[in-house]
Amino acid sequence: MTTREIAAVTAFHDSFGLTAKEALVLLQMARGGIVEHRRIVGIYCDRPDTAEIEARSCIKRIRAKLRGTKLSITSHYGLGYELTAESARKLRQIERQAVAGITFLNEFRNREDASACQ
Repeated sequence: MTTREIAAVTAFHDSFGLTAKEALVLLQMARGGIVEHRRIVGIYCDRPDTAEIEARSCIKRIRAKLRGTKLSITSHYGLGYELTAESARKLRQIERQAVAGITFLNEFRNREDASACQ
């Protein structure tokens, strides 16, 4: 996982109570377009024999945790799932804020390290 993905997963966990795998699925959806079942299976499922059921239950759990927010997941029968455009925008904004926070912390640490060496 990249630093950006870690920041987003942490932010989605903190904001919505998602597990790391659920947050990764939501992050994939936030990037836009339909996320196919097989992609969700690749992120979320440990056992291929129950993959289809697990993918559906993953989306069900994410939807339950997003209840009460204005975020919405649309089903595309036989294809996969997609966030509404407004939902994707809001999640990308959360991701950008999380990445900005990580960037700030890294710069702050680098300055502290540099001043400690002098």
